Amino acid sequence: IPIEKELIERSLVSIYSKKIDCNKISNILDKNEFAILKKDDLFLELGRCYAKKRDVKKSLEVYKRLLVKYPKSPFLTSRIKKLQSSRKYNR
Repeated sequence: IPIEKELIERSLVSIYSKKIDCNKISNILDKNEFAILKKDDLFLELGRCYAKKRDVKKSLEVYKRLLVKYPKSPFLTSRIKKLQSSRKYNR
C-alpha cells in the first residue's frame, strides 16, 4: 500500500508542475500522510515551479531547504549557484 500512495503523490506533483501550481505542490510535500522515504526530487520540482513563475526568492528558499534535508543531492548546488548569479536575484 505505501508504494501506491507514493505513486499518487508523485503523480499529483507531476500534474501540478505542468499547471505551474506551486502552492498545491508545497501542500503535498508538507503533508506527512504519504510514505515517501526521499523527497529530494519532488522538492526540486517545487523549486523549478517557483522558478517558472519567476519567483526566484521562493525558489531559492526551496533549494536551500533541500540542502538542509538532503545535503547529498547532486543537482542542488549547481542549481542554487545558477539562480544566485541570475539578474533576477541581484535586483
